[in-house]
Amino acid sequence: MKNESVQNIRLTTATVADYPLIQNMVRFYIYDISRYCGFESDEYDWTLPRDGLYEADDYKKYFIETDRQAY
Repeated sequence: MKNESVQNIRLTTATVADYPLIQNMVRFYIYDISRYCGFESDEYDWTLPRDGLYEADDYKKYFIETDRQAY
């Protein structure tokens, strides 16, 4: 694989309509890291939930609080 610089990166402001997508992306991220983060810790339960969705922090505050901004 070639190392190439990434050009023309653009940050786009997220809207409340993007919130469900971002919450689901966080769940998949938690799923991906669960194999590395939880098996050695008694503090957190990394067992896969019945519905298959890991819990994620609620990031809605970044969309509705005026002193925050989601990208």
